[in-house]
Amino acid sequence: MKKALCQTGYYVAAVALVAVILLSFGYRFGEALFVGTMFLPGALAARWLYPKIAFTHRWEGIRDGLFVTAGLLVGEILLVILAHCFIRRFRTGPHVLYVPDVADALLNPVFLALILLVLVAGDIWLSRWLERKYPAAEQPIRFVSDRHEVSLHPSEIRYVESNDDEVWVHATEGRSYRNKTGISQWEALLGPGFLRIHRAYLVNRAFITEYTAETVTLADTTLPVSRKYRERVRSLAGM
Repeated sequence: MKKALCQTGYYVAAVALVAVILLSFGYRFGEALFVGTMFLPGALAARWLYPKIAFTHRWEGIRDGLFVTAGLLVGEILLVILAHCFIRRFRTGPHVLYVPDVADALLNPVFLALILLVLVAGDIWLSRWLERKYPAAEQPIRFVSDRHEVSLHPSEIRYVESNDDEVWVHATEGRSYRNKTGISQWEALLGPGFLRIHRAYLVNRAFITEYTAETVTLADTTLPVSRKYRERVRSLAGM
């Protein structure tokens, strides 16, 4: 309940802040607030969609990311134009409808993307802070492996391994499960308790017994660290 209230309060405050920025475009405060709410659908959609993009195949992931970004920006532009139509109608009376002249900045994809980025980044930071302050009871992860439903708590998962079009979930007691969900989606699903060390490996921080700049060891298993993720591994000392 506290988490939901905090996140609702965050978006209320964020919309109010966007409205203050929009006042410089000549809006009345109520109008600026109305236009500011048009950024909520894009921010919430981005928060939900981006973690679902799988980078098992890099170029496919990049392509999907570009498509999602283009769709979000086009949707935001249409919402802003629609808001201006309502504002113009309210200003001129119920019998006249003009297509308004929208401020250039509100049709600029870079400006729109910047606002969405700030909103989403703030939501991610708040969510992580709330997770640390109000840790929830561990919920099992349910997935299908070889046509059988499997239920595992994150604390049972040692590491996740991507192997071509499949992902192997390696759990405690020597258990391993094959799954079709991309490793990037597993990373988003499992959260900050897991560390990406390689394009093909996602490890549970709790099982790490030793690490160097080039390898991470989980008891009797040693996994490679790719150059891209070495800084993350170096940060282990500060965890």
